[in-house]
Amino acid sequence: MNVCFQFDIPDVATRISEGYVSIKIQRDPGGGYVEISGATTRPPLRDVVSTYVYQDPTGDLTWDYRAVLIMSDGTEYGTPYAATSIYQNTYTTLQDVRDEGVLAADISDARVESFIEVANQYIEDYTNNWFTPQFKVFEVTGENRSRLFLDAPIIAVQRVSIDNADENISNLVVNNRYLRNGLTSPDDRKNPMITYSSGYAVDDGQRLYSLGGGSFPSYRQETKIWGIFGYTELPRGGVCGETETGSQVPLNYGGVPDLIKWCATQLVVNRCFPTLSDGSLNIILKNRMTRLKTRDQEVEFSDEDTSEIKTTDGFTNSTAIDQVLNTFRRPVHMKFV
Repeated sequence: MNVCFQFDIPDVATRISEGYVSIKIQRDPGGGYVEISGATTRPPLRDVVSTYVYQDPTGDLTWDYRAVLIMSDGTEYGTPYAATSIYQNTYTTLQDVRDEGVLAADISDARVESFIEVANQYIEDYTNNWFTPQFKVFEVTGENRSRLFLDAPIIAVQRVSIDNADENISNLVVNNRYLRNGLTSPDDRKNPMITYSSGYAVDDGQRLYSLGGGSFPSYRQETKIWGIFGYTELPRGGVCGETETGSQVPLNYGGVPDLIKWCATQLVVNRCFPTLSDGSLNIILKNRMTRLKTRDQEVEFSDEDTSEIKTTDGFTNSTAIDQVLNTFRRPVHMKFV
């Protein structure tokens, strides 16, 4: 099971001042704690970040998780931080599907759970995005420019290194305004990037010269970025803002967009319908528009029933789901040489 968990470290600034630099993530399936974070991919500490998230792709909701702060020489802080919340990394739940009218008498919990796993995977593969906050480490190649495009929407940047030398994050502008300011036009989730901040001066009224800033090198994967990433949205009534003025770290990491939850639930329900015996499948299959000839405005509707299930509508069996998922697909980034 893909499990997510969160750690709250309210005294992170104090721990950093004492020399602690990163977090060792451990889990206990029942036989003692073992580390699941790699030595080079441990979440780094940042004094303006008090909430850290991590995921265990092969975890279990019944296991214990904790964070141990460590120094660069491996010294561990004496008191571990227990996970404050543990939850399944999913876009719909068994209860969501049951609420749509899929009864346990028709299909078992285990079968529904297997459909949920497939729906989650399909959504991520189709959109090339994920929709929960997740800790990631990216090794990327720049273009010798002050702007670096990333593939995943940015929630919070925790550390940036170039040629194994840490960069001061205060020198960078992070595109995550949808969480910090509630700004969705332009939508930074569609254009994730970090940029060196710099000013400009005018020379002779014609030429512009940069006053500082830097560039991301074009040699192979020498820029490394640690942070929280994911295509999330603020919940209704959620408060946008920063942990500290100018930190560029949002107060709220957001959660799964409502439309993604709807798509995941409907995908599972559609997979469940062929097992139902109450005629529910006919409601879905009959009278769907299966052909539209726009020139002469000719429309053809389906009259198929449960005995003639076809796959003409692809995996989702729903143009509505396809249309919604298309709006969440990761844009193509083009480069010119």
